[in-house]
Amino acid sequence: MWVVVVEMVVMVMMVVVMVMVVMEMVVVVMVMVVMVVVMVAMVEMMVVVVVMVVVMVVMEMVVMMVVMVVMVVANIVADTETEAQEHIFHGEMILQSEPDSS
Repeated sequence: MWVVVVEMVVMVMMVVVMVMVVMEMVVVVMVMVVMVVVMVAMVEMMVVVVVMVVVMVVMEMVVMMVVMVVMVVANIVADTETEAQEHIFHGEMILQSEPDSS
């Protein structure tokens, strides 16, 4: 039963990562446009833009770290679960396995 849950979580995480990447692309384009506009406009705004970019990058790093950790944990859990079930993959056998004593 755990394997199914883990797989669901991994799928959701993958979707989240994809969405994050798309958002990142959009943000990068927006930042480029803002940069050009600011370059034309005034130099004082450059500080604000730089700060925004740095914050975005830091957020990206944090999100990526969290995703990586979750992926690793999910992989470890899935591996241990499959090994405990004698490498039984998808099917009813998983549901009939003894409940794990965690």
